[in-house]
Amino acid sequence: MSLIRTTAVLIRRAATDDGYAQELLDAVNSDQAAFGPLVNGRTDEDELHWLTPSQWLWFARWRQDRGGPLDPVVLRYLDDALLPAARSIRFEFRGLVMRDPASNDAAASSPGRSSPRSMITAPHKSGNGSHRSQPNETSARR
Repeated sequence: MSLIRTTAVLIRRAATDDGYAQELLDAVNSDQAAFGPLVNGRTDEDELHWLTPSQWLWFARWRQDRGGPLDPVVLRYLDDALLPAARSIRFEFRGLVMRDPASNDAAASSPGRSSPRSMITAPHKSGNGSHRSQPNETSARR
């Protein structure tokens, strides 16, 4: 069971006030039974109405800062809800996804994508003194 319903008031306040953010952290740190479900638990679709998109974005980042994963339900919700949002908010959302280890692993293993290592190049001198890029074999083998 998710704790969103019971902690929504604290999350709403914490999203806009650093004092309340510390209060939420203190409450979770003092109750380890709440820490796991709040940081690592899954969110149900019917809980999304408890917070606004900006509050969900704050909460997702808060969870991530404590080692929690991105919740797929919240991720889909934010992707849709933030579509008409300001560019800076969309950028913040992308940053959340980009620093997620599971998202990075999925992107790296998707078909048709080159490995970052295979794209490393080093300068190579040709016979006419010009430089052109060639794969750096030492870097590619790592």
